[in-house]
Parts: sequence; C-alpha cells; structure tokens
Amino acid sequence: MGGLIAFEVAHYLLEKHGICPAHLYVGGWYAPSMSYPYPNDYNVPMSVLRKTTNVPNTLKEYGADFKFIENDVLNNPAVLARLLPCVEVGLDICKMYQGSKTTQLPCSLTVFTGKKDDYVKQDMVEGWKKEVVNPVKFKCIVVPGRHLFLATCSQTIVEEILSSLPVSFHAEDERKKPKTEIRKS
Repeated sequence: MGGLIAFEVAHYLLEKHGICPAHLYVGGWYAPSMSYPYPNDYNVPMSVLRKTTNVPNTLKEYGADFKFIENDVLNNPAVLARLLPCVEVGLDICKMYQGSKTTQLPCSLTVFTGKKDDYVKQDMVEGWKKEVVNPVKFKCIVVPGRHLFLATCSQTIVEEILSSLPVSFHAEDERKKPKTEIRKS
C-alpha cells in the first residue's frame, strides 16, 4: 500500500506545487487504475478475527483469504493480534480508494513484484505503465519471493534503486544546467 501512497503524493506534488520526483519506486501493489482485486476481504469483521482460534477457516467462511499475509502469521494469534489494526485500516483505505488520475507522471517509475506473490500477480502491475508520460521510463522488476518480498530480496531492490538513481539525477541535472554558448576567438 506504500506504493499507492507514494503515487498519490507524487500526484499531489505535481498538481499543487508543479514538482514531481525524478523517479518513483513502488512494490507489491497492483496498478492504481484497478479496483481492489479481493472484495471478499471486506466482508470479514475484524471483531470476529480477534476472537477466533482458527483464522484460515474463519476467512474461508467469509470467502476471503488475506493473501497479503503469510500463513505463518495467520496461524500465529500473538503476531496476528498486533497486525489486525493495520489490516483493518488498510482494507478501509482500499475500499475508499478511487483510482481515477487523468494526468500521467513525468517521472521514471520502477515497480517491484514478487515472482510467487499470490496477492499481487505480475499481470496486475502492468497497468502502472499507463501512469507515466513516457512508457520507456517504466520498468518492472520481478524478484524471487511472495508478497512480502522486501524481507528476502532487499539487497536486489537496493541495488536496483542505487543503479537507477544516477540516471534519474543526471537527467534532472541536465535540465537545470544553464544554456551557455562557447565562443571561439
């Protein structure tokens, strides 16, 4: 969800202040033009999840499965209890979000997705390409792992970001350079 928030902040900065990041990085989130792909997740009352001893079965009863949470966490009541308030707020945000941007971002955009992510499948991130002015500035990086791939692939992600920063900053520096003429005497 952080990628969606970063996307909205980039749009806000562009619309209200005329500035935009040189490069936007998002990961593990479907294209903002899509509706939440798992509407049955909304049907699960958090009060029921707080009381149940078998979360996976309770989710099935409501037609949900919370693919964004690893099974180890779903089966660990202590960890899940700490996570549920965030899950509840996250689902509320997803319910309310209307992805209807008509302006494309003029920056580069890199999207990271997990090869084994059951929550945000690879085809769900392709729509991000439509969010930038120049599709050549779009890059999708598939990393090993599931939805929480940041925990296992952080080195790969950091290396990708670091390798793209000089390109982004170089392009920005070139635009800011004053145009000077060289005169030969």
